[in-house]
Amino acid sequence: MSENLRAGDLMDGWRDEVGEAGLPFTHLTVPAISGQWYDGRVTENGYPTSIQRDGTPPGVLTLDIKNTRITERFTVTGGDTSKQMSLGLNTPAYRQWYEENLEKERGTVPALDDPLAVSRQGLAEDTWLTTNFWMGSTGSAVEVSIDRQDPVAAERTQKMAGERPLSGAEYSDPAAIAEQFVHGGGFAEKTSHLWRLELPDDLSVGAHTATVTATDVHGRSFTEELDFTVIG
Repeated sequence: MSENLRAGDLMDGWRDEVGEAGLPFTHLTVPAISGQWYDGRVTENGYPTSIQRDGTPPGVLTLDIKNTRITERFTVTGGDTSKQMSLGLNTPAYRQWYEENLEKERGTVPALDDPLAVSRQGLAEDTWLTTNFWMGSTGSAVEVSIDRQDPVAAERTQKMAGERPLSGAEYSDPAAIAEQFVHGGGFAEKTSHLWRLELPDDLSVGAHTATVTATDVHGRSFTEELDFTVIG
């Protein structure tokens, strides 16, 4: 799994070790080159998806060190440093599919129909656009622009402010879960680096595009787009 914990981060159960002030320094849990034990399907470039239990793909973390400044840099196996996030939709249909297949062996579950589609009723019942910013941390920010409108700040699900770990369908990474349930891998039901934005309930029926910009604690920004559909 991957964790980019910064000074001051605190979770329920840590107080006996670090006190109320939280972590005294940055703590990195580095993703594995093998990911989740080389599990999952093999992609066109010859590498397995092997998504880990926080939704991070396999890869390498590089530390660029200059004097006392240390900057982490993640490279997806078989990719480059431009790919830093996965996007998805957490819809009522997704959450129902998640619960129905939770106890089944991963790698045996039938795929969710139209994972990037949401009904008008689904918008009214809470649908979030999710961003798993793999090396995101306290001090990072995620903004979403829908159909080229003004960007809106997404909310980090795990605040790292002394709360308990949040898990389950509402706090999962739909993109990772869709891969893991169907093809195998970890179980990305919780993560410290997931952001989500509730989609407006008045979106029109038809195609839409979300432009997501994630900015890390070092000020580097990465942008990706997600096309999704609202159906009647």
